[in-house]
Amino acid sequence: MNLRFIFEAVVGAVCLLAILFFGSKGIAALALFAFLPIIMRIKKTIPDEREKQIFYKVGNLTFGLTVIALYIIYQLSDYTINGNHIEDYWYFLSITSIILIHGISGLIIFRIS
Repeated sequence: MNLRFIFEAVVGAVCLLAILFFGSKGIAALALFAFLPIIMRIKKTIPDEREKQIFYKVGNLTFGLTVIALYIIYQLSDYTINGNHIEDYWYFLSITSIILIHGISGLIIFRIS
């Protein structure tokens, strides 16, 4: 599971930065997420009951933090980074923030438990 969360955090950060700095060309970085099934096949273990419960906790934390991230994206929609207006890319920034938050919250919850 940790490999999955590390992958999600890294891909989310790369995609978020690519979209902020490159605009519509940076959206192509979302294709990196297609490698998740390959990453998950590297370690073929069936999650036990404890890991399933922790995964649900991660989902709940991700939902709460995603609402906060969406509010922040909405508040920053008037800003421009490297010539790219955030308001034009709010949808893709929302998707990548969900991926990033899920990866980071998964790493935090698995370290605590």
